[in-house]
Amino acid sequence: MKMEYGLDYYDLATFYWETGKKEKAIEIAKKGLKKAKGRMDELRSFLAKRAKESGNRSQYLEIQFAQATDMLTLKDYKAFKKICNKNEWADYELQLLKKLEKTWDTERLKIHLFRKEYDQVLTILIKTRFPN
Repeated sequence: MKMEYGLDYYDLATFYWETGKKEKAIEIAKKGLKKAKGRMDELRSFLAKRAKESGNRSQYLEIQFAQATDMLTLKDYKAFKKICNKNEWADYELQLLKKLEKTWDTERLKIHLFRKEYDQVLTILIKTRFPN
């Protein structure tokens, strides 16, 4: 009755999907991404799976990008890069790196080390109060 969190919308979308009301399920999931509070992992996974099933590659990548950059880690970075082809990665890489500024210092360090961007690593270490 009261939809507030991502899981609320996910539960309702799943219910509609399982009862054959697929368009309503997708509508509810998209509405949840716009309005819900808290964790959106399940909603994004639900919509990503539907986009992949329908062959909508661009929507699939957009949802996966949002998921990867929500709390960006090296693991997420690698996973997203793996699902992209060369051209897709070229399109998303700069966007992903812009999101890197908002992530934790330790994860930024790991990603820059992975990318062999040692000047960025040094900059982060100098600015961080308690380097690891």
